[in-house]
Amino acid sequence: MRGLERNMRDFWYSNVIGSIPVVDEQGFETGETEIKYSDPIRVRGSISPPYGSASHEMFGIDVPYEMVITMFLPSPDFSEDSVLWIGYSPSERPKHTHIIKSISKSLNIVQIAVARVDVS
Repeated sequence: MRGLERNMRDFWYSNVIGSIPVVDEQGFETGETEIKYSDPIRVRGSISPPYGSASHEMFGIDVPYEMVITMFLPSPDFSEDSVLWIGYSPSERPKHTHIIKSISKSLNIVQIAVARVDVS
């Protein structure tokens, strides 16, 4: 049932393509690097409603994942370094909204556990 076309929703992903050095106001490198991502690519998948369990830890609240995206193989070339836009297009919100926590592939499908992030 998850594979029905009416259950598919659009979302966007972007992969890491490298890193660039950060420079200060005078043009000198600071020793830090900034991750460079590819242009966002639109794909479709069955996105579950948000769920998961939050647990209180010593240094804050831990929410391991929030949603699961189910897609049929062959799937796009996701990796755990990819970033996602779910519920917004990259033109509406320039910073990504979700990250990939885990990717699980079986014979016919791939399931991607994602978590929401607040990027400033």
